[in-house]
Amino acid sequence: MGLFILIELLLIYAETFSKFHIYGPFYLFDTLFFLLALSSAFYFLRQKEKFYVWPVMIMLGISILYLGYSYLYHVGPVNYMIRQYALFIYLGLSWFIFSSYINDQFNDFNIRFIVLIGLVSVIIQMGYHGYLAIFSDHYLPFGEFNYFSKMGILGIIVFGAWALCFIKNTRIKWSLVAFYLFLSTTLGHSSAFLACFVVVMTYLMLGTSRKVKITALTFLGLSLLLFILFLPQFSDQNAEWRLVYWKSALGEILKSHFALLGHGFGAPYASQEVIDAFREQINSPWFEVRPEEAYVTPMHNSFITFAFHIGLIPSLLLFIPLKKAIRYFIKVKHHTKFPKNDFLILCFVGVSVFSAFNVVLELPHSSSFYWLIYFSLIYQCRKQDVAQDEK
Repeated sequence: MGLFILIELLLIYAETFSKFHIYGPFYLFDTLFFLLALSSAFYFLRQKEKFYVWPVMIMLGISILYLGYSYLYHVGPVNYMIRQYALFIYLGLSWFIFSSYINDQFNDFNIRFIVLIGLVSVIIQMGYHGYLAIFSDHYLPFGEFNYFSKMGILGIIVFGAWALCFIKNTRIKWSLVAFYLFLSTTLGHSSAFLACFVVVMTYLMLGTSRKVKITALTFLGLSLLLFILFLPQFSDQNAEWRLVYWKSALGEILKSHFALLGHGFGAPYASQEVIDAFREQINSPWFEVRPEEAYVTPMHNSFITFAFHIGLIPSLLLFIPLKKAIRYFIKVKHHTKFPKNDFLILCFVGVSVFSAFNVVLELPHSSSFYWLIYFSLIYQCRKQDVAQDEK
């Protein structure tokens, strides 16, 4: 319940809550999140069957080794080192809190809570649009940042998964989906629309054969490529900013660090090559005007950020626990037989697409909600390995 309350506060108060400064290095959300994890220790010890996710735990162990190395060899300033390591702190504490109470009944509560966040997010967003339309002199429903909070965007993505998996009436379901896609275009985040579009496409694949899934995945990949190449929302300076950053970061990870090694913590995200590329290719002096941003502005792709810190191959450990979910997606041919599994898969796909274009897991604004979906999906598929039962 404590975790649910924190997520609700993040939805309602957004960065006002997560960035509320208490004293020194202490912020309100981080302090409460740590205290919640500390209080969960009692329940964790009482759990008879521990929820261990060994690939994630190995990944966390690797991150601790890199943190120690970064401190001993002075990779960067300690304050930036701690700030960058928050990516793994949020992951580790989320696992610990989740594992301290999880069982079949509580995972059903998790699913209901995720649905609730989706419904409330849509209501809040509609109210926010109404507020802007009445009180803002420069309100434009399209092409501007009109979202209420980052958590709210993830909630809207979840809303579509709920409509697709739990609404039985076909006419109502697809009316809600049409509204869902329209609403996503009003947020000002092209990646939000992209995530919602992928959710719908993934749902359409759930009830198909393996061959159809492969064909649909190919079509989806081509559609995403066309979006990026031809839609202005995906080819503006922000999009080019990301592509330049990703290309440089991945090139360094693959070539200089052999996809195996990471930079540790405290090193600048933006190398001199990135700074030069920004100036020459997109005429952006962002890191030159604000040198500290090289340490605190990652690549706007949370998964590349993982790879930057501990290496590309070790960061892939994050996806190994999803093997049963992947097997379910590939083998199961009835998308109405196991709606909870379908729902969590759609939620995870949607929020992961959004995380691949934004800073999500590095910050408290929405990382706790992402990890709640991630661990709930893993637990649900462990509990009900339905792919083996499919005939």
